[in-house]
Amino acid sequence: LIRLTDDLQKSDSQVDSILHRLERQYLEIDPKAEFRVKSQRQEKPFLDYLRSWQWDEAKYPKSRSILDNLNLLMSVVNKLDEEARNKTA
Repeated sequence: LIRLTDDLQKSDSQVDSILHRLERQYLEIDPKAEFRVKSQRQEKPFLDYLRSWQWDEAKYPKSRSILDNLNLLMSVVNKLDEEARNKTA
């Protein structure tokens, strides 16, 4: 449990850093940028997405361990970060 707490804190910090970097880059390109989220073939304004967000049981089943779900989530985040880095290089 202690290891899991450490892993969650580390992942939270990593995701926060990635999101802030992407936000900063986006605003440098377009200071009036509107943040939108693409999810499941739909695009929504950021706040609408947050208001309607639901856990995706198909991708991240509650029956799977928290650590396994965390590892899967982080692999997705790292893949998206790498794609963004390649596009801005």
